[in-house]
Amino acid sequence: MVSTSRFFRLILFLSVLFFFNLSDAQDLFQPGIVYGTKGDTLKGMINYYGWTNPKPKISFIEEGKDTAVVLTPNRISGFETGGNKYRSAAVKTEMTLNNIELLVSNPNLRLANDTVFLRLIVQGEKSLWFFRNKVHNDQFYIDENGSQTLLIYKKYLKESAYNTNTVGENKGYLNQLKHYFSDCESLDNQLQNTKYSESSLVELYNQYYKCTGAEKVYTSKREKIVYEKGALAGLSLTELKENYLQNFGLAFKPSIMPSAGLYLNIIFPETRGRISAYSELLFTTFNNNSEALSEPYYTYNLSLSYLKVNIMFRYTFKKKESKVNFFLNAGISNGMIIHEINQLKVGGQTQSWTPYAHTRKFEQGLLAGAGVISGRFSAEIRAEYSTGFSTVANYPASLNRAYILLGYRF
Repeated sequence: MVSTSRFFRLILFLSVLFFFNLSDAQDLFQPGIVYGTKGDTLKGMINYYGWTNPKPKISFIEEGKDTAVVLTPNRISGFETGGNKYRSAAVKTEMTLNNIELLVSNPNLRLANDTVFLRLIVQGEKSLWFFRNKVHNDQFYIDENGSQTLLIYKKYLKESAYNTNTVGENKGYLNQLKHYFSDCESLDNQLQNTKYSESSLVELYNQYYKCTGAEKVYTSKREKIVYEKGALAGLSLTELKENYLQNFGLAFKPSIMPSAGLYLNIIFPETRGRISAYSELLFTTFNNNSEALSEPYYTYNLSLSYLKVNIMFRYTFKKKESKVNFFLNAGISNGMIIHEINQLKVGGQTQSWTPYAHTRKFEQGLLAGAGVISGRFSAEIRAEYSTGFSTVANYPASLNRAYILLGYRF
């Protein structure tokens, strides 16, 4: 019989295999153009690390060459790839941590100088640029006097009545934009409701171009969150790990039962479809009968059905022009017993007590899995280590499961 430990070893083996086969592949590269500092233009393949690495750099393979070179903002004037345009720029950036627990009471900006790749959001008579800095603050810039000016925004602690603190906001960007769009007074009302976010600022820019009739050359198309819904079904193999039943001469064999459920996979933007949050509502069950032939004659029937909410992070190894993609899952499970058969017979007579008379109704566990996706279909092997159902002191009873699951995306 295949055990869950073998499933975990298999998943680990597949993880290493996927990593070494795919981590250095050129699937992270996309067609693009690099603009040199002397007006030269080079075509080739670009891997931009902006979504995984705070250090501004790209890897570039020029057409006709096989070797990638690393380029920083100091070496090029900009590049285009994946439908986005970037410019190298020396800018000021706000370095105060925006974590609520780490906010300071000073509303003034803590500025630092940096040379980065700015992503173009809106291009025209009035342009808008974006950059996320090393402390994960979103920074927006406008064109002024041939360079990019930071739009001022900062969160800070603000003292209020009764010596309590609230979160204040330095919204200096509102006055900056009022001056920037001074040739369109009708924007004043909308400006006061403009948030320091890409979608809100783009809407303000759109209204400005409608107001003035000026030509807008370019607006970037941002990746959106993708929601995938579907159903899955398969088999679960459940092993009961315990040492209490041995006192009665009882032992359970692994139980193979069907499992089924529904899933929601939320694919994060700017990850090229690779990183997602995967959750599912899964029904699983196990059914065990154990007999002790020695006197007195024991028969123990234990059957538990669970409704589980599983939450995992998924990494998909996407290969260009491939119909089959591999993925890895890891996360936690939260299960609730929805049906229970817990019966002990001694000499053929049903007893009012059982070895596990009181079961834990909620169960938590760790999950790891690996699988493949082809079109709307997926297949996965998965292992789960859980806390189990025992409430008997000093006698834990963990449930370790292995799954083979097939999925279909609606």
